[in-house]
Amino acid sequence: MKKFKASLFMATVVTLNGCSTLDSSSSFNDVVKSVKERQNYVQIVAKEIMPDSKAVVGADVVKTSLFYVGNFAKEVNLDVKESYVDMNVTTFKNYDRFDSVMVNNEHTPIVDYRPQAETCTEHCTVTQWFQFPLSETSISQFKGDKVEFTLSSKTNKNVVTFSLPKAYFDAVNNEAVYAMSKKSQQVTAPTEVKSKSLDMVQYWFNEGSAEQQKQFSDWAFSQRTSVTNMIQSESKAVEMMAYWYDKANKAEKSEILSWLIHQE
Repeated sequence: MKKFKASLFMATVVTLNGCSTLDSSSSFNDVVKSVKERQNYVQIVAKEIMPDSKAVVGADVVKTSLFYVGNFAKEVNLDVKESYVDMNVTTFKNYDRFDSVMVNNEHTPIVDYRPQAETCTEHCTVTQWFQFPLSETSISQFKGDKVEFTLSSKTNKNVVTFSLPKAYFDAVNNEAVYAMSKKSQQVTAPTEVKSKSLDMVQYWFNEGSAEQQKQFSDWAFSQRTSVTNMIQSESKAVEMMAYWYDKANKAEKSEILSWLIHQE
């Protein structure tokens, strides 16, 4: 996969918990800024990251950064606020304002949450702040190691594609799984009895290749609360892991996902 080259006018250093803003070359072992427990969900706020950008129509942006806010339901079918991206983009003044985002060929209006700000030194630039929804399902549909989306102006005179490592979002998802499994362990009896589902997933996981293990893990995390889209694979190991994961109840699914995190 070809990597997008970042054409940034300047590098913006933002202090978050004493750390610089992340970028595509960063390690994603520590991307979480905060974890908040709500009544029906867990909210994970990620640290800021500078995505790579590539102009499709018109000029590229001057600079940009974003952070991800993941809202993870504690139970199946609970109505919780959508996960979303909070982003700012700085462009030259003659640039058209962004109006919509396309993710996986689906167009969605972006939501500005503060007025644009203009700054003039040698050149005049304008900064736009906005948010748009980005669900776990949408992220899981990206097959490679990048998550991509495209911002467009209303006139389509300016269209820019952005990309950032999928590992950034995976780290947020893993933190949510860990937070909820830890909470579940606090309220359940201390007796540890390995479930049949976990036992069989572990068996078939060890039977599979590294590629098959990753295929199953990516799928399992995308079906965290319930299986809505069964995995398609010619591998017996993947097929059996998915079968036992599907049979697992919510607590057992959480146990399996927690175990998978420690296999990485």
